[in-house]
Amino acid sequence: MVDPRALFRVHHLLTPSRGEEGSHFQGSEEYLSDTDDPLRKLEERVVKTFELIKQTQAEKLALQQDLEKLRMESRERAKVIDAHERELVTLRREREEVRIRIEKLLQRIDALTSTESGG
Repeated sequence: MVDPRALFRVHHLLTPSRGEEGSHFQGSEEYLSDTDDPLRKLEERVVKTFELIKQTQAEKLALQQDLEKLRMESRERAKVIDAHERELVTLRREREEVRIRIEKLLQRIDALTSTESGG
């Protein structure tokens, strides 16, 4: 990543001061002021672009951290759900066993009451 301050230094190295003679920039202040504005605007845009990139990278890092946190929470919740599902299966099996035992007891009671009333 290019440091915006480095671009600023390069810009100032390439832009001759107003008192320099023998400049390769045609030597006129009019030309210098014309080229200075677009370079300054470009420099500002580059600096803003780098600031946006840094901000975007920071946001990306924060989002990645949030995502990892949510993934960990999701894994923990999945474990809890699995435990609850196993417990539910066990409870349903126990309920069925109790139902069968109660039916058998009711059949015995019916058998006892039918022999008593018939006998």
